[in-house]
Amino acid sequence: MKAAPLAVAGSLVAAAPQSAQCWWGRDAAAKKEAERRAARGPLDILTEYAAETLAAADAGPAALGDKVLKDVGALSAEALATGYPSQISWGFCAGYCTGFAAKKVGKVGFVAVGGLYALLQAAAYHGYVTVDHARISQRFTELADANGDGRVDLQDGRDLYARALEVLEFNGPSGGGFAGGALLGLRSG
Repeated sequence: MKAAPLAVAGSLVAAAPQSAQCWWGRDAAAKKEAERRAARGPLDILTEYAAETLAAADAGPAALGDKVLKDVGALSAEALATGYPSQISWGFCAGYCTGFAAKKVGKVGFVAVGGLYALLQAAAYHGYVTVDHARISQRFTELADANGDGRVDLQDGRDLYARALEVLEFNGPSGGGFAGGALLGLRSG
C-alpha cells in the first residue's frame, strides 16, 4: 500500500484546527459566545433553535438525530451541573420511604381502631359498658375537622395532607421530589 503525501493527509493546512488554538483564545471565544447567548431574548432563542433544527432536518435524518441528541446532552449536562437532579432524587427517595411507612402505620392504626370499636361494641352488646356514640362523633369531628367548617369531608383530608407535607418538606432537599415520592409510597405500601 502506498503512503499518501502529507498535503493530502491534511498536515499542511493553512489554518490551525480549533483544538490547536491556544487556551486563552478558546476561553475568550467561549466567553464571547456565552455573553451573546445570555443577551438573547426568548423569541431570539426560539428563532435560532428553529433555524438550526430546520438546517439539520434539511441535511437528513441522521443530522437531525445528531442535533437532537447533542441538544438533549447539553441540557442534561447543564441540569446536572446545577445539582437539582440529585436533590430531587434524594427528595423522591425520602418521600417514598415516608409515604410507604405512613401507609403501614396507617394500616396498623386502622386495625387498632377497628379492633377497639369491635371490642367496645361486643362489651356494649353484653351490657358491660354504655358507648356514647354522639360524644365519640363530636370528639372525632373536633380532631379531624381541619378547615373548621363543622364536618369532616374530602377538603379536610386535603388540608391535613397539605399540612403534613409542609412539615415533612420543611428545609428538605426538594419539595416536588418529596411530594411525588410520598404519593407513590402511599400508593405502593
